[in-house]
Formats: sequence, structure tokens, C-alpha cells
Amino acid sequence: LLTQILTALVQITLNNLLRVHGAASVYGSDIALSVYGMMMKVYQIAHSMFVGVSSAVQPINGYNFGAKHFLRVRQTYRMAAAIALMISAVWFLVFQLLPRQIGMLFVSDSTLYLDCAQHCFRLYMAAFFLYGLHLATATFFQGIGRPVPSLAIPLARQGVFLIPLAILLSSRFGLDGALLAAPISDVLTFLLSLLLAGWEFAAWRRKGWIEG
Repeated sequence: LLTQILTALVQITLNNLLRVHGAASVYGSDIALSVYGMMMKVYQIAHSMFVGVSSAVQPINGYNFGAKHFLRVRQTYRMAAAIALMISAVWFLVFQLLPRQIGMLFVSDSTLYLDCAQHCFRLYMAAFFLYGLHLATATFFQGIGRPVPSLAIPLARQGVFLIPLAILLSSRFGLDGALLAAPISDVLTFLLSLLLAGWEFAAWRRKGWIEG
């Protein structure tokens, strides 16, 4: 519930920021909003792939953790994280190399729209190659019955990093600042995920559940 509420708040915040700062850019408010809406539709396709990976490994983590096969849980987490990061890397290349082609699937007769699509994709998705890890990590914690870190990861990305950064950076850098909030949030959430997972496995080693 909290994650969905924050997702809606992110959309509201960025829609308003792009409306205001898009109007001050060469693209104009309408094009900036239209391109952002288009990006979010394409983003949902990519996001659903990470949800698929996470949903597949969650019961594996839960069953093996309950059976005290802790090494298998760590192996499953590492495999899920690797797959998620590979998917992230593929989508990152798509977003960086083919932004105009993606934009042409929605609007093909406006050069300004395609210029804006290229600009927005390349900034907003600049760190997308790191995106998959936080979903894999949140699902890992959910599978082993750790709701606090599982919830903390998406809440940190949306509420602690993305929304405040978008407001702060857009006030200084306009449209580009609002867009750059996303990759900065992705980097910070990636580091947070590594930190929380590292702490968890370190605790397992201290308890003698795993070695190395």
C-alpha cells in the first residue's frame, strides 16, 4: 500500500515539475508531459520483467530459508540479482541507443517531440543498468520474512531519494534536474541494496549459517 501511494506521489510530483519546467524549455509543457507519459508506459514493460524474476524466486527463498538451506538462499539471491542486472543492462542500451525509435511508436510526425524523447530517455534512464538489483533485494528480504528492509528499499527510492531530489534539482537545473533525479536515486538505491544484503549475509556468517 505504501509503495503504491509513493508511486502515485512520484507521478504527481514529476508531472507537475515537467509541466512547469517543460514550459521553460525549448520543448514546451505539452511535449514534455507527453514524453514523460510515454516513458512511463515503456518503463512499465521493463519493470514487469523484474517483477517476473522477483516473483519467481520469492517462494524459492522462502521455502529454502524455512528448511534452513541458507547457502541455497544466498545462491538464489545472487542468481536473481545477476539476471535482474542483465535485464537492466539490456534495457539501458535500448533506452540510450533507440530513444527516437521508441518515440516514433507513439508520435512520428514531430521532430521536437522526438528530440525531447531522446533527451528525456537518456537522462532519466542514465543509470537504468543498476535498476534491477533493488527489486531482487527487496523480494529476497520479503521471502525470508524480513518486512522492514524489504519495505525500506522501495520507500527509500521513491520517498527519500526520488521525490526530494526531483524538487531540489529542478529548482536549480530546471527540466534536466527533474530528469536527473531518477538516475541519482537508482545509484543510491543500488548502494542501499548492496549494504542491506551485505549486512544480512554477514549476520548469517556470524551465526554459522553460511561460510565465506
